[in-house]
Amino acid sequence: MTPAIDKLVASRPKQYSKFELAFANDLKFGFRHKEDGDLLSFGDAFDGEGSVGRTHAKDPDREYVRQLQIGQTDEWELTTEAFGGHPFHIHVNPFQIVKILKTVTGPNGESKEVDVSELAPDDNDTDDVQYRGMKGQFKDTLFIKANYKFILRSHYKKFEGDFVQHCHILDHEDQGMMETVRVCGGKFPCDSPLPTSFHHH
Repeated sequence: MTPAIDKLVASRPKQYSKFELAFANDLKFGFRHKEDGDLLSFGDAFDGEGSVGRTHAKDPDREYVRQLQIGQTDEWELTTEAFGGHPFHIHVNPFQIVKILKTVTGPNGESKEVDVSELAPDDNDTDDVQYRGMKGQFKDTLFIKANYKFILRSHYKKFEGDFVQHCHILDHEDQGMMETVRVCGGKFPCDSPLPTSFHHH
């Protein structure tokens, strides 16, 4: 985390993931890619920005793929309001924790965000012990607590191709809280068709 990297990520679109459940007709697990975006489960048909053909580039049968450019660094914002939280896991590319924001109420009733990733340990406050001292650390798994905001950065240095990010609660993942992540733009074309299957754990 340097001023040069701050400037670089400020010029790039933010990667946004909101872990969410919906109770419309059936229970639906998935991600929103912007605050007012559609809730998408893994494998849902999708024909908007970021869609990729399932068998070939022009295939009208399409689904969402998070496309990331090789050599770039992006800032991610992860949130959830659903059932206490979700353990987020991404394959291949670890992320660096920039800040973990908790909204607190001040003495005059005003709301403010506090970065709990940089607080010194306090034996009298056990709410956020799991996040203390995590600022600047690299991880591939992080518990996304409800009503917190997680700001992370990831640099796509070497590996191109498709992998997944998902909730590490297997029941949630199996019900759709997973998505394809694609690092592309070098040797791997961004409009490549989707793989037929994934191995993940």
